[in-house]
Amino acid sequence: MEIGGKDVTPLVNSFSGTYAASGGSSTMEIEVQRGSLSRVQGQMCRLFVGYGDPDSYVEYFTGKIEEPKSNPFSRTDTATVYGPYAEMGEPASMMEDVDYSGWTVEQVMLDLGERSNQNPRFLEVRGGRVEVIDQDIVAAETAPYEVASSITDAMNFVLSDRPKYRRLVMPRPRPGSTGRAKATYTPDDVQSEEDFTIEPLNAVLYAKVIVMRRADDGSYPVWREAAVANRGVLLKPPPNHVFWVTDYPGTNAQAGDKAAQEAMWLSRVAWSWHLQDIALNPDLLLYDSVYLEREAEGVHETYVALLEDDITFGGDNSGSLTMSVGGTAILIDSRPVEKTYKPKATTGIFRLSPPPEPEPILWSSSLKWDELGDLTWDEA
Repeated sequence: MEIGGKDVTPLVNSFSGTYAASGGSSTMEIEVQRGSLSRVQGQMCRLFVGYGDPDSYVEYFTGKIEEPKSNPFSRTDTATVYGPYAEMGEPASMMEDVDYSGWTVEQVMLDLGERSNQNPRFLEVRGGRVEVIDQDIVAAETAPYEVASSITDAMNFVLSDRPKYRRLVMPRPRPGSTGRAKATYTPDDVQSEEDFTIEPLNAVLYAKVIVMRRADDGSYPVWREAAVANRGVLLKPPPNHVFWVTDYPGTNAQAGDKAAQEAMWLSRVAWSWHLQDIALNPDLLLYDSVYLEREAEGVHETYVALLEDDITFGGDNSGSLTMSVGGTAILIDSRPVEKTYKPKATTGIFRLSPPPEPEPILWSSSLKWDELGDLTWDEA
């Protein structure tokens, strides 16, 4: 760990942090030896994670130190480290009323970053050249982070802090839509069976999706429908089983795209998943993909899973580094487990050492029948 460019690793007692899925901000709590956090307010803190060669360590969390405190009873110092999106929250404010009508998502995020003194080179916007929809005038007292969350939620975009003090904005992904999976996990990677869970998510089946907005006069200026295919389902749901998206702020064309996306998602049985206290993998961030593999009732299953729940991580001076991750997944492969023949267990005598040498013959005999018909022998 570095604070202000200085290595403080020997002074660290523990740390724990969160990459928040809701809103995309990140924070980390640190506890260090007393006197280590004097005059560090606002300085950059960097957490590097790796195993083995220190030169291969990866920067996993980056933020600015706030609220350093000294605890005389425990003889430690503590502080909160805020990632870039958290820094855009209160007490920061817009300082003037702003109308973002006609702006694209990318333009809005660049403007909010400028108002928060964020370097535009550290902002990555994917697919952001779309115009924001029906955005109200932003009041001067509103925090830039609150504006970013409101606009991206309406546009079905997500925010996420990244290492090296970077920020990400992109359309909300689905499992399997974010490229190559970065790792594969099985029940062998957790401490107990309860730490590796995969459960059905959308147990309710829908016949169609309706995206709509109702006007004050009772009319529907926006109304689009899309049928749900429900692949692999024997019993089709009744036609009145509808997945509603109400008060949609966009146009009919945008509503049609939204309905098609939701219908495609609902057509595949989704699963929720969670891994508790696995080894901290510095390559895994929000909205990355992993594979999950397990055996259930004689069937080997493979899922592609999206990290879209909070990522929590932590460590201490013993060297223990763990993280907990979760999100949604879809089943991509299922096949019976191949059975291998195992011979039945048998009992018997097994020699563990060479057999003993035979004793020398001390006598010999010859067999013959006597006159009475009895078998006798002569010993020599």
